[in-house]
Amino acid sequence: MNIFIFSSVHPWNDTRVFYKEAVSLANAGYKVKLCAIQNDIEYENNIENLSVECLPRVKRWARPLLWCRLFMKAQRERADVYHFHDPELLIVAYILSIFTKSKIIYDMHEDFPAAIKSKNWIPKFVRGKLSTIVGYLEKFFMKRCDAVIYAEKYYKDNYKNVDILKEDILNYPLQRTSSVSETSNKIPYIVYAGAISKTRGLDEMLQVASNLKERKLEFKMILIGGFSEKDKEETCDFIQANNLNKNVILPGRLPLHEVFTYYVKANVGIAILHPEKNYLQSLATKLFEYMSFSIPIVASNFPDWKALIENNRCGIAVNPLDVKMVVDAIQKIVTNKELSLQFGENGFRAYQEQYNWAIEEKKLVKLYETILGES
Repeated sequence: MNIFIFSSVHPWNDTRVFYKEAVSLANAGYKVKLCAIQNDIEYENNIENLSVECLPRVKRWARPLLWCRLFMKAQRERADVYHFHDPELLIVAYILSIFTKSKIIYDMHEDFPAAIKSKNWIPKFVRGKLSTIVGYLEKFFMKRCDAVIYAEKYYKDNYKNVDILKEDILNYPLQRTSSVSETSNKIPYIVYAGAISKTRGLDEMLQVASNLKERKLEFKMILIGGFSEKDKEETCDFIQANNLNKNVILPGRLPLHEVFTYYVKANVGIAILHPEKNYLQSLATKLFEYMSFSIPIVASNFPDWKALIENNRCGIAVNPLDVKMVVDAIQKIVTNKELSLQFGENGFRAYQEQYNWAIEEKKLVKLYETILGES
């Protein structure tokens, strides 16, 4: 069976799109082709049954041109299943459903209508109405899909009246068997991995770094991920002005195996996202990634996040806008080896038992077997 996975937004090596779903399906024996956005990393063509074709990254206004290219590529593939990852591609999926008899899967990563309300590039006065319109159109186009995958549970009730097959395939980390963590480095490492922006705590993380330096604590803060040009320029200016060049490291967006090289050295994993609706209800994947590497967590005290951290005793939940509280939590962990080890071990145990990709992979393969009539 041939599968065509496509995205007009995500880089080809996105963790969920490539490393989890595409690789899992290829390992299950399906012939998978992935078409997504090019970056500065080349696919080595080293996974059986999995090929990758890349599209150029374009400005937001030019993305409809990518939709047209993806539609033409999808038609040429004559796949048994079309699996797409972006709500903007619902129109492409809708047209494919008219011209083919193939199965179509919508992989929903977030509550897109709600996310529109916090998009800074959309004028505030139109966000509410646009969110309502997009919500209606999303449900209309979804009806032509054969299945929808929810990456998180919090928004699934919004679609209970959409009569298609549904499955929760949560964004848990890839399976690891060892909890060994190289945290013997003399200087504590504080790591953040993910998209970097002001609403994701960029300014607060920089203030935390400045405060840690004022407290005469030695540390390195590694902020892994992509910035907007404006945010990156302001960040570099702040680092220079506060003499943090040796403390704050900006490696940019990295392939997964390079992110892991920082994780194994990390003493603290930080995630101080702002209390915006889409974040309040979502369980950030990075929390589970930190747990999978036995990294103690310092993260926003949103209700679900706080429950995860406190129930599993794997870190400290903080007010993300209270820099002193964040600094105190980090200092408490890096200066108390026994507490740090306990947090790390507890997190890894919970990850092994409940929060790993091996569990979700089985659900993904089962979904494919169901829609293809193989089970």
